[in-house]
Amino acid sequence: MKEELKSYYQNSIIPIFAHLPDEHEKVELVGTGLYAKYNDMYLIVSDRHVIKDKRLKEKIVIPNNSTNQLEVAPTTNFITCDNPEIDLGFYILSEPLNSFSPIELKRPVTSFKGNNIRFVGYPASKAKCKYSDVKGKPYAIEGILSGNTGFKILIDYDEKNIYIDGKKTTPQDLHGISGGPAFIYNDNEIELIGFTESVDPKEKKLAATRVDFLYKLLEKYINENSL
Repeated sequence: MKEELKSYYQNSIIPIFAHLPDEHEKVELVGTGLYAKYNDMYLIVSDRHVIKDKRLKEKIVIPNNSTNQLEVAPTTNFITCDNPEIDLGFYILSEPLNSFSPIELKRPVTSFKGNNIRFVGYPASKAKCKYSDVKGKPYAIEGILSGNTGFKILIDYDEKNIYIDGKKTTPQDLHGISGGPAFIYNDNEIELIGFTESVDPKEKKLAATRVDFLYKLLEKYINENSL
Protein backbone atom coordinates (compact mmCIF):
# COMPACT_ATOMS: atom_id res chain seq x y z
CA MET A 1 0.00 0.00 0.00
CA LYS A 2 2.90 2.39 0.62
CA GLU A 3 3.88 2.30 -3.05
CA GLU A 4 0.28 2.93 -4.07
CA LEU A 5 0.24 5.84 -1.62
CA LYS A 6 3.35 7.35 -3.18
CA SER A 7 1.87 6.99 -6.68
CA TYR A 8 -1.33 8.64 -5.45
CA TYR A 9 0.29 11.93 -4.44
CA GLN A 10 3.78 12.05 -5.97
CA ASN A 11 2.96 14.54 -8.74
CA SER A 12 0.55 16.69 -6.73
CA ILE A 13 2.72 18.11 -3.93
CA ILE A 14 4.12 21.57 -4.70
CA PRO A 15 6.81 23.57 -2.89
CA ILE A 16 5.79 27.22 -2.55
CA PHE A 17 8.65 29.68 -2.97
CA ALA A 18 9.10 33.44 -2.74
CA HIS A 19 11.69 35.54 -4.55
CA LEU A 20 14.31 36.83 -2.16
CA PRO A 21 14.51 40.63 -2.51
CA ASP A 22 18.29 40.74 -2.62
CA GLU A 23 19.13 37.42 -4.29
CA HIS A 24 17.60 37.14 -7.73
CA GLU A 25 19.19 33.76 -8.47
CA LYS A 26 17.66 32.05 -5.43
CA VAL A 27 14.23 31.61 -3.94
CA GLU A 28 13.08 31.02 -0.38
CA LEU A 29 10.79 28.21 0.67
CA VAL A 30 7.62 29.46 2.34
CA GLY A 31 5.62 26.25 2.61
CA THR A 32 3.98 23.37 0.77
CA GLY A 33 0.78 23.13 -1.27
CA LEU A 34 -1.44 20.40 -2.69
CA TYR A 35 -2.47 20.73 -6.33
CA ALA A 36 -6.12 19.71 -6.42
CA LYS A 37 -9.29 19.87 -8.49
CA TYR A 38 -12.77 20.46 -7.12
CA ASN A 39 -15.59 20.33 -9.67
CA ASP A 40 -14.19 22.50 -12.48
CA MET A 41 -11.81 24.53 -10.28
CA TYR A 42 -8.05 23.98 -10.15
CA LEU A 43 -6.53 24.86 -6.80
CA ILE A 44 -3.36 24.96 -4.74
CA VAL A 45 -4.37 24.22 -1.14
CA SER A 46 -2.13 25.28 1.73
CA ASP A 47 -2.18 26.76 5.22
CA ARG A 48 -3.67 30.16 5.93
CA HIS A 49 -0.38 31.32 7.46
CA VAL A 50 1.50 30.26 4.32
CA ILE A 51 -0.89 32.06 1.97
CA LYS A 52 -0.81 35.18 4.17
CA ASP A 53 2.99 35.22 4.38
CA LYS A 54 4.18 38.73 3.49
CA ARG A 55 7.03 37.36 1.37
CA LEU A 56 4.58 36.06 -1.23
CA LYS A 57 2.91 39.40 -2.02
CA GLU A 58 -0.14 37.53 -3.36
CA LYS A 59 1.97 35.63 -5.90
CA ILE A 60 3.60 32.25 -5.50
CA VAL A 61 6.57 30.78 -7.29
CA ILE A 62 6.44 27.05 -8.06
CA PRO A 63 8.54 24.58 -10.07
CA ASN A 64 7.81 23.64 -13.64
CA ASN A 65 8.80 19.98 -13.66
CA SER A 66 8.93 19.92 -17.45
CA THR A 67 11.65 22.59 -17.67
CA ASN A 68 13.21 22.20 -14.19
CA GLN A 69 12.81 25.95 -13.80
CA LEU A 70 10.63 28.09 -11.55
CA GLU A 71 7.65 30.15 -12.60
CA VAL A 72 4.90 32.32 -11.13
CA ALA A 73 1.76 30.22 -10.64
CA PRO A 74 -1.30 31.37 -12.66
CA THR A 75 -3.35 32.35 -9.61
CA THR A 76 -6.42 34.57 -9.88
CA ASN A 77 -7.07 35.06 -6.17
CA PHE A 78 -6.89 33.25 -2.85
CA ILE A 79 -9.39 32.36 -0.13
CA THR A 80 -8.64 31.69 3.55
CA CYS A 81 -10.80 30.76 6.51
CA ASP A 82 -12.14 33.76 8.42
CA ASN A 83 -11.51 31.99 11.70
CA PRO A 84 -7.75 32.35 12.38
CA GLU A 85 -7.83 29.12 14.40
CA ILE A 86 -8.58 27.21 11.17
CA ASP A 87 -5.22 27.43 9.42
CA LEU A 88 -6.38 26.68 5.89
CA GLY A 89 -6.94 28.28 2.49
CA PHE A 90 -6.47 27.85 -1.23
CA TYR A 91 -5.36 29.65 -4.38
CA ILE A 92 -7.64 29.51 -7.42
CA LEU A 93 -5.78 28.93 -10.69
CA SER A 94 -6.78 30.42 -14.03
CA GLU A 95 -5.60 27.28 -15.84
CA PRO A 96 -4.29 23.78 -15.09
CA LEU A 97 -0.61 23.27 -14.28
CA ASN A 98 1.10 21.44 -17.13
CA SER A 99 3.72 19.60 -15.11
CA PHE A 100 1.61 18.48 -12.13
CA SER A 101 -1.41 16.18 -11.74
CA PRO A 102 -4.25 17.29 -9.46
CA ILE A 103 -5.79 15.17 -6.75
CA GLU A 104 -9.56 15.08 -7.18
CA LEU A 105 -11.43 16.40 -4.15
CA LYS A 106 -14.64 14.39 -4.07
CA ARG A 107 -15.92 14.05 -0.54
CA PRO A 108 -14.89 14.92 3.01
CA VAL A 109 -13.77 12.12 5.30
CA THR A 110 -16.30 11.56 8.06
CA SER A 111 -14.54 8.70 9.85
CA PHE A 112 -10.99 7.40 9.85
CA LYS A 113 -10.27 3.73 9.21
CA GLY A 114 -6.94 2.84 10.80
CA ASN A 115 -4.28 5.09 12.28
CA ASN A 116 -1.32 4.94 9.89
CA ILE A 117 -0.54 8.44 8.60
CA ARG A 118 1.83 9.81 6.00
CA PHE A 119 2.32 13.55 5.77
CA VAL A 120 4.20 15.04 2.87
CA GLY A 121 6.01 18.30 2.14
CA TYR A 122 9.22 20.24 1.71
CA PRO A 123 11.10 20.90 4.98
CA ALA A 124 12.94 24.16 5.51
CA SER A 125 16.31 22.46 5.13
CA LYS A 126 15.69 22.94 1.38
CA ALA A 127 14.83 26.61 1.89
CA LYS A 128 17.10 28.32 -0.65
CA CYS A 129 17.48 26.89 -4.14
CA LYS A 130 18.80 28.02 -7.47
CA TYR A 131 16.25 27.64 -10.23
CA SER A 132 18.17 24.75 -11.77
CA ASP A 133 18.30 22.82 -8.46
CA VAL A 134 14.56 22.41 -7.94
CA LYS A 135 13.79 18.71 -8.19
CA GLY A 136 10.18 18.45 -7.05
CA LYS A 137 10.68 15.52 -4.65
CA PRO A 138 8.82 15.98 -1.35
CA TYR A 139 9.68 14.38 1.96
CA ALA A 140 7.35 11.68 3.26
CA ILE A 141 7.04 11.22 7.03
CA GLU A 142 5.32 8.24 8.62
CA GLY A 143 3.23 8.74 11.74
CA ILE A 144 0.41 7.41 13.89
CA LEU A 145 -2.92 9.13 14.51
CA SER A 146 -2.99 10.16 18.18
CA GLY A 147 -5.91 12.59 18.35
CA ASN A 148 -8.86 13.92 16.37
CA THR A 149 -10.61 16.81 18.07
CA GLY A 150 -12.02 20.19 17.09
CA PHE A 151 -10.29 21.67 14.05
CA LYS A 152 -7.22 19.46 14.24
CA ILE A 153 -5.78 16.00 13.79
CA LEU A 154 -2.83 15.15 16.03
CA ILE A 155 -0.08 12.85 14.77
CA ASP A 156 2.95 11.27 16.46
CA TYR A 157 5.87 10.73 14.10
CA ASP A 158 9.23 8.98 14.18
CA GLU A 159 12.19 10.94 12.81
CA LYS A 160 13.70 7.60 11.77
CA ASN A 161 10.85 7.16 9.27
CA ILE A 162 11.42 10.16 7.02
CA TYR A 163 11.99 9.51 3.33
CA ILE A 164 12.75 11.33 0.12
CA ASP A 165 12.29 9.47 -3.14
CA GLY A 166 12.05 6.21 -1.19
CA LYS A 167 15.33 6.68 0.72
CA LYS A 168 15.60 7.43 4.43
CA THR A 169 16.91 10.87 5.31
CA THR A 170 17.16 13.27 8.26
CA PRO A 171 16.08 16.83 7.43
CA GLN A 172 17.46 19.60 9.64
CA ASP A 173 14.06 21.23 10.12
CA LEU A 174 10.48 20.25 9.31
CA HIS A 175 8.91 23.70 9.59
CA GLY A 176 8.77 24.29 5.82
CA ILE A 177 6.36 21.40 5.59
CA SER A 178 3.46 23.71 6.59
CA GLY A 179 0.51 23.24 4.22
CA GLY A 180 1.52 19.78 3.09
CA PRO A 181 -1.22 17.13 2.98
CA ALA A 182 -1.68 14.27 5.43
CA PHE A 183 -3.06 10.92 4.27
CA ILE A 184 -4.44 8.04 6.30
CA TYR A 185 -4.13 4.57 4.80
CA ASN A 186 -4.79 0.92 5.46
CA ASP A 187 -4.57 -2.19 3.30
CA ASN A 188 -7.41 -1.09 1.03
CA GLU A 189 -7.92 2.67 1.18
CA ILE A 190 -6.10 6.00 1.00
CA GLU A 191 -7.81 9.14 2.29
CA LEU A 192 -6.74 12.78 2.39
CA ILE A 193 -7.48 13.81 5.99
CA GLY A 194 -5.77 17.15 6.59
CA PHE A 195 -3.07 19.74 6.00
CA THR A 196 0.00 20.19 8.18
CA GLU A 197 -0.33 23.20 10.45
CA SER A 198 2.51 22.92 12.96
CA VAL A 199 5.35 20.63 14.00
CA ASP A 200 6.92 20.12 17.42
CA PRO A 201 10.32 18.51 16.70
CA LYS A 202 11.14 18.01 20.39
CA GLU A 203 7.96 16.10 21.17
CA LYS A 204 7.82 14.53 17.66
CA LYS A 205 4.24 15.67 17.22
CA LEU A 206 2.41 17.26 14.32
CA ALA A 207 -0.94 19.05 14.10
CA ALA A 208 -2.97 19.12 10.87
CA THR A 209 -6.14 21.04 10.04
CA ARG A 210 -8.98 18.65 9.24
CA VAL A 211 -9.83 18.33 5.53
CA ASP A 212 -13.57 18.74 6.12
CA PHE A 213 -12.94 22.44 6.75
CA LEU A 214 -11.53 22.69 3.23
CA TYR A 215 -14.82 21.38 1.82
CA LYS A 216 -16.76 23.87 3.94
CA LEU A 217 -14.57 26.70 2.66
CA LEU A 218 -15.00 25.56 -0.95
CA GLU A 219 -18.77 25.35 -0.65
CA LYS A 220 -18.88 28.78 0.98
CA TYR A 221 -16.86 30.25 -1.88
CA ILE A 222 -19.07 28.58 -4.52
CA ASN A 223 -22.29 29.74 -2.84
CA GLU A 224 -21.04 33.31 -2.54
CA ASN A 225 -19.92 33.44 -6.17
CA SER A 226 -22.75 31.59 -7.88
CA LEU A 227 -25.03 33.51 -10.26
